Amino acid sequence: MSRGDVTSRYARALLKFSQANGDGEKTCDQARRLEETLDVTAKLREVISDAQAVRMGKKMELLRDAVLPEKLTASMEGFLRLVLRNGRAAELRFILHTFRIMYLRSMNLHLATLVTATEPPAGLADEIRGMFEKKIGGSLRIISRVDPSIIGGMVLYIDDFLYDGSVSGQLEKLRRSFVEKNRRIL
Repeated sequence: MSRGDVTSRYARALLKFSQANGDGEKTCDQARRLEETLDVTAKLREVISDAQAVRMGKKMELLRDAVLPEKLTASMEGFLRLVLRNGRAAELRFILHTFRIMYLRSMNLHLATLVTATEPPAGLADEIRGMFEKKIGGSLRIISRVDPSIIGGMVLYIDDFLYDGSVSGQLEKLRRSFVEKNRRIL
């Protein structure tokens, strides 16, 4: 079974479980925090993925600590136990990300990440929200991130779509254009 199949199957199970328990929003928030922690903490990913290194109780304790100060929802607690018991901890980040997208879509919400080279001006997120909510027909949750490597402009990720209006993106397009034209000359 491919990683995508596993990810979708487990994410769908968590979605149904959290909806049945009525704790979907809180579970989604905990999934976000846990995913972010796993993204930046390679050692935690390594420890929970190693079947021999640490017993399951200790792994659960480490995962609970990642979403402190609040207690895990019943859905998240049961789900994490299932993932660890079935040896799917290596896919946990991907499962949590897929779950979050599925949950937000089920609530007609869309996840967006706004990347700018410097701190975005006040009101930019609201302006973008107004423009894109009409296009996508749902509500948009925007998370802002600063990345100086884009030089200027902005990059907007909405669900699986990328809108690149960055200076670095434009320079890369220009570079590719020059390379393509020079290939024809030779």
